[in-house]
Formats: sequence, structure tokens, C-alpha cells
Amino acid sequence: MGKSIRGVLRLCAPTVAEMGCLLDRDDLLSSGETGRGRIRLGPVDPAPKRLNLARKVVAKGRPWRGRNDLWFVPEPLLGAGGGKVAFVFPGLENEFEAHADDIARRFGLQWDSPDVTVGDVGRHGKGVFQLGRLLHTALRGLRVTPDALAGHSLGEWTAMAVAGIHADDEVDAFLAAFDPDALKVPRLASAVVGADACVVTKVLEGQSEVVLSQDNAPNQSWPTSP
Repeated sequence: MGKSIRGVLRLCAPTVAEMGCLLDRDDLLSSGETGRGRIRLGPVDPAPKRLNLARKVVAKGRPWRGRNDLWFVPEPLLGAGGGKVAFVFPGLENEFEAHADDIARRFGLQWDSPDVTVGDVGRHGKGVFQLGRLLHTALRGLRVTPDALAGHSLGEWTAMAVAGIHADDEVDAFLAAFDPDALKVPRLASAVVGADACVVTKVLEGQSEVVLSQDNAPNQSWPTSP
């Protein structure tokens, strides 16, 4: 019914009730079966404390998406009601660790883990871009293909690359020739404001120290100052 691989316990059951019964089995961690069914549960490092949390989550029967390294879905994303898959690629965040060596080995992919320091925009951006391509290739190897592709900031470039807008050999050639040290960006200070761009623009009227640099979403804008 369950199988622990590299610290992840993967459980499957036909119903939420049967998943609850499965979690109470004495041989839960030693069983070599992966189980069958549409209900999925995946605790990372299934210690007693995390398994107790899993029991509470399953008892409520609602999705649990990663908090405390626990994943639970009472109904598959692509269930009987249909559905589609979208990949959304990230931009530059304030943390980045490309732990993908195991994935590359599993799928026989070329991967040199990037040496990235957050703040080094050139290397950070190249690392995020390469990781996105690697994960997309791995998922394709599992026959997981998206119906739509999108990205935030730099992620838009990743989405365009994996969508085939640019040929793979052209992207590879660009990455090989790219010099991170040659990338110079202006030093600016930005703030994320939870308000529409029109609201922010009115507040900024009559001054030139701060400008609206990004209209991110209906309720999020980025004013920027040099």
C-alpha cells in the first residue's frame, strides 16, 4: 500500500476512508506495495509527527498542498470532471537552490548544478532558466505535457523556450555564449503595492522620484525609485 523512496512515502487508496485506514496500519512503512486508487498522499520524511498530521488532514478530506512537507489530494487534478494542466515558470526569487542532481540522473539528462548567489542577476537568471528547462524535460519523460505555458518575469523566457518558439539548439548556443559578468543592471529600489496600477499612478502624480514600473496584476503594482 505504501512505498518510501528517498524519504518520501507514496500512498494510494480508492477512497478517503480507505486512506485513513491505511495510515493506521502497523506495517505502513515496511510495506513494499505502492497501492492503487485515485486518492494520493505523500509525506516527506514520514516520521510519527508527520504521519499524525497526515491522519488529521485525511480525516478532514480536503486538499493539503505542501505545508509541513505533506501533500494530499482527495480527488485527482484531472478527475472525472476533466481539467487541464498549465506549467508556470518562476522568475528571480530571493532564494534559489537547484537541487536537481537526482532528477538529472533519473532521466539521463545533462546537468551541471549552477553556482548561484542571489543578487548576481546573470548567474541567478541562467540557473533558474536552466532548471525550468530540465524540469520540463523530466516531466515530458513521464508523459506529463502541459495544455498551456506561462511564466513570471524571466519565467516568460523559459516558457517560450520549452514551447518551441526558439529551437533547442539555438537556446543551447545562447546559453553557451552567455557571459553572466557582462550583464549590467541598474540599481533600483522597488516596492510591491497591493493596489491597482491606476490607484498607484494617481498617488504618484506631481513627483518624479518614484515611477510605476510594473502593472503586475489587478491588485498588485511595483513602483520603483533609482
